[in-house]
Amino acid sequence: MKQGVAKHKPRYGHIMVMFGLFVSLITLTLQGVNAPHTIAFGTSEVASLSNQYRANAGLAALTLNSQLTSSAQAKANDMANNSYFAHDSPAGLSPWYFFDAAGYSYSTAGENLALTNQSASSVVDGWYNSPGHRANMLNTSFTEVGYGIAFVPSFTYNSTTYSDVYLVAAHYALPQTTTVAAAASPTPAPPATQPAPAPADTTAPAPEASPAPAEPVVEQKPEATADHPIVPATTDAENGTSTSGTLAAATTDQPKLPVKLAYVGLGIGTSLVVVGSLIEIRRFMRHLPLIPKLHH
Repeated sequence: MKQGVAKHKPRYGHIMVMFGLFVSLITLTLQGVNAPHTIAFGTSEVASLSNQYRANAGLAALTLNSQLTSSAQAKANDMANNSYFAHDSPAGLSPWYFFDAAGYSYSTAGENLALTNQSASSVVDGWYNSPGHRANMLNTSFTEVGYGIAFVPSFTYNSTTYSDVYLVAAHYALPQTTTVAAAASPTPAPPATQPAPAPADTTAPAPEASPAPAEPVVEQKPEATADHPIVPATTDAENGTSTSGTLAAATTDQPKLPVKLAYVGLGIGTSLVVVGSLIEIRRFMRHLPLIPKLHH
């Protein structure tokens, strides 16, 4: 007599559940490697870390100025809205446009820029480790500062797209009122005895006085590396102001898996788990009549 061989049907529901869980696990692992979106920071943290570097160098802390804060925030927003990371905007707006638009009168000014999806320390440490940025952050001429931060979910820089990026702008300055008093002292040096020629001298040697404020910026700014070019200093002969700035990208991690793909992966994994579970439940319910009844 031939012995029957039991035929087991493949449990498709079980396979679908296991595969769905596997897809979901891989998706969560790849997306969670960097998890930059969980890190958030504000301007107060950037200001505190920057002033800590100044304190370590024996320098006075920079005072936050509301107009410079508006200026820096406007620059950060402009970069976010127009998808660029540079001192000059695609529309041709220079850094100093934002100073003027905020109504801030400066004698000397500078701009530092950074982008990151990590932390405030990655921004400030990046500035300190770059000669040009460090020169701005530790500049003894600057007394006031404003910071701006703009967040973008996705940002492309140097042909690479990053997720959850913070665009940071720092606007350093010396108010114009301070420079006017300082500039007046060297001018009357030759005609010290005659007060009358003083007004004539201030109008005549106006072009000679313009290079004077530019000297501290040139002397204090070492050559920047190729990755961090210095924006050429500009001097306005009319009011004696000088400006300079630097550009750098702070440490920025590229996400292992784009957000859209992560949603797709999780959607597929979840669907497989749900469908597989329904198949297994249906299979279990179908076999319920085969379970022997208990007799008392």
